[in-house]
Amino acid sequence: MLKRRSTNLKLLTLFLLTCFLIYIMVAIIKPNSHSAGNIVSIFLNNGFHFFVVILIGGLYGGIRFVDKKKDEAEDKYHAIRCEIIDKSKDLWKQPDQWKEREFVFEMMKREFDVNLYHESK
Repeated sequence: MLKRRSTNLKLLTLFLLTCFLIYIMVAIIKPNSHSAGNIVSIFLNNGFHFFVVILIGGLYGGIRFVDKKKDEAEDKYHAIRCEIIDKSKDLWKQPDQWKEREFVFEMMKREFDVNLYHESK
C-alpha cells in the first residue's frame, strides 16, 4: 500500500512539474526571451506561480514522508522474518515436527511470497 502510494505521489509530482515547466517555457520564457529581468518579474508577480511551487514542494515532502514510512515497514518486516527463522529451531524441535515446519514454510512461500528459509532479503 505504501509502495503504491509512493509511486502515485511520484508520478503526480512529475506530471505537475513537467506541466508547470512547459507552461513557464511557453507563456513566460519564449515571449520574453529578450529580457531576463522581464522573465523574473513576470514569474514573481503572479501568485499562481507561487502556489504551484508550494504545491510541488509539498508533494515532494509527501514523497519523502511516505518513502520513510515504507522503509520503516520493510525493516520491521525483515526483522520479524529473521526472528521467525532464528526461532524455527526452538519451535520445531522434534524430527517429525520438522516436516510440519517444511509444510508451513512452503505454504508461506506459496501463499504470501514470504521466504522463511534464508535471512537475506
